[in-house]
Amino acid sequence: MAQKTFESQEQKTKEEIKAEQKVRQLEASLAAAKKDAKEAKRKADDSRKYMMGGVVWKYFPECVQFSELEMNRIIACAFSLDGVKNMIERVRKERKNPAVENDKTKNANEADPDDDNQNENDDEEEADDEGEDA
Repeated sequence: MAQKTFESQEQKTKEEIKAEQKVRQLEASLAAAKKDAKEAKRKADDSRKYMMGGVVWKYFPECVQFSELEMNRIIACAFSLDGVKNMIERVRKERKNPAVENDKTKNANEADPDDDNQNENDDEEEADDEGEDA
């Protein structure tokens, strides 16, 4: 009987070892999944920061001459204006309705002032070219 008890304890120990190995593997897998999720979140946050910086740079290239505190003051002032507040609300409402957003984007592309100026310039250049030939 003593021999059976010894064997069952030895067998149980092997099972415990296997179970502990599985626990360690699962913990490592969980840690890797958390690390991957954290990395993906960091990449998404960084991408958004770069995009926002690019927008500021695009519409306010002079921003490089201001310190962070000065930029905070400028942006706080700009966002306190009624026109800006109204535009933010309008964009939020349009975001909730994708059909409106698509229509606005389509209309904005059709009536892009840069495109109109480009077309006018093309017409003027063609007229200049015709004048040179005559």
